[in-house]
Amino acid sequence: DNENLDLSAQGKTTVAELISPRMENFASENLQGISAMLKLFSAWSKSTVHCTHLFEDSRILNGVAELLGHSGAQNEVKIFLLKEVLDKLVLNSAVVQPYVSAFVASISGILSLQQPAGDLLSTCVKSTTKLAERITDPKQAEEVIQVCANLLRQPGNFVHPSVKAGLVRTMMPLLDTMGGATPPKTVYESISGLFSRLRDLESRKMFSAALVKLCKGDEALAESADICEEINALDHDRKEHGFARIYENAEEFSTDLWLPLMHNCMLFIRDEDDTVNRSSAARALELLIVASSKTGNMDLIKSDL
Repeated sequence: DNENLDLSAQGKTTVAELISPRMENFASENLQGISAMLKLFSAWSKSTVHCTHLFEDSRILNGVAELLGHSGAQNEVKIFLLKEVLDKLVLNSAVVQPYVSAFVASISGILSLQQPAGDLLSTCVKSTTKLAERITDPKQAEEVIQVCANLLRQPGNFVHPSVKAGLVRTMMPLLDTMGGATPPKTVYESISGLFSRLRDLESRKMFSAALVKLCKGDEALAESADICEEINALDHDRKEHGFARIYENAEEFSTDLWLPLMHNCMLFIRDEDDTVNRSSAARALELLIVASSKTGNMDLIKSDL
C-alpha cells in the first residue's frame, strides 16, 4: 500500500531541494494553471502519513494561502487549492492550526473583494465551514461573520439559497467564538430575511438556532428567536404555542423583534399544503399591520411586506 510506505526521507529531500528553493516566487509561478507542484501538495494533503511534508517549511502553506488570495490566480487554481489541498488537509491534520488565519484571510478576501460566483463561491463557503471550528480569534470570527452576512443579503440569482444555508452553517461555531461580543445588526437582519426564502425545515431549524446564539445577550430579541424555534417545530402544539405568543404580545413587539417573525409568516402564508399554518401566519401578519398603524411606524411593512 503506497499510502503507508515510509518515504519520509524522500519527502524531506523533495522539500529541501525542489520545493523550498522555489517558494520565493511560488505564488507568481502558479497563477495560471494547476502545476505539478500543486498536484504534489494535493497528493500529500490526502495522506495522513505524507501530509507532514507540507509543514517542514512554513513558507509552503503560507505560500498556498497567498496564492489562494491572489487576485490574478485563475478560478480553477483557487478551486483546486480549496478542494484538493486545504479541505483534505483540514480533515487529515490538526497541525494546520497555525495557518488557519492565513487561509481565512485569503478566503475572506475572495468573498468580500473578488465577488466570486458559481463553483468558486460555493467552494469558498464549504471550505470556510470546515475551517470555522478552528478559528479561535474573536476578531477574525467577527470578520468572517460579517463577510457571510453580506453574502446572505445578495440576491438569490447571485448567491444560491443552498449556499446561503452553508453560510449560516459556517457562522454557527463562530458565534460562540465571539464570546460576549455583540455581532453587527446586519447579521441579525440577514438571517431573519432567510426565513421567507428557504422552505426546507432543516435549514429553518438551523436559522432559528443561529438566532438563539446571536440574541442570547438581548432578552427581547432572545424571545423572538425562541418563538422562531417554536413556529418551525414539527410538533403541532409547540408551533401553536409560538403563534399564541405572537398574538398575545403583538402590540408590544419592537420592529427588530418582529423582523424574523414576519419573514417566517411570509413563507407560511404561501403554504398550500397546511391551511392551519397559513391561517396562523395570516393572523400574525394582520396583527403586525394593526400594531404598526397604531404606532405610526410602517417602515418594516413598507420595506418587506
